Amino acid sequence: MTASRRPLGSAIVTLIVIDAVLVLTVLVILLQSTRSDVAGTPGAASPGQTASHSAGSTVTFALPSRNIGCTISGSAATCSIADFSYAPPIVAGCTGTTGYEIEVTADGARWLCTTAEPPGAAGPDVEILAYGASTAANGFTCQSSTEGVSCRHDDSGHSFSLARAGATLD
Repeated sequence: MTASRRPLGSAIVTLIVIDAVLVLTVLVILLQSTRSDVAGTPGAASPGQTASHSAGSTVTFALPSRNIGCTISGSAATCSIADFSYAPPIVAGCTGTTGYEIEVTADGARWLCTTAEPPGAAGPDVEILAYGASTAANGFTCQSSTEGVSCRHDDSGHSFSLARAGATLD
């Protein structure tokens, strides 16, 4: 006795084609989202590169963990951290909260005193600065690493480093 094969019905063939198209669509979406997580948005630097921005522009970015977010303006590089494990620093005269924000200017690096709510993690619309990459604007350079972020005023050499475990000011 030999088994006979029946041809697949048109409904089954249609379902197979639709499944294949859906699988390919999901793969394309996953590849695109992976690339945007690594490279960030246009203007972001890849690891080992420095993104340069035009003078006077304000640059905002976050590290891939989104725990640290930074802004470089015309006069300062300022970073905030959502979650940290170090003891908050004492800032003379501060009646608010310390430990969440730090900045560097031409005059030096310092902790900021704030009365606002502590920052949360950076949102999905914030440009990501990949680990190992840096960005430069308005005489400041910030570098992202798996250890945190470092920002410096290029002319004066003043700087800070900020990480979940601690910070240094130079």
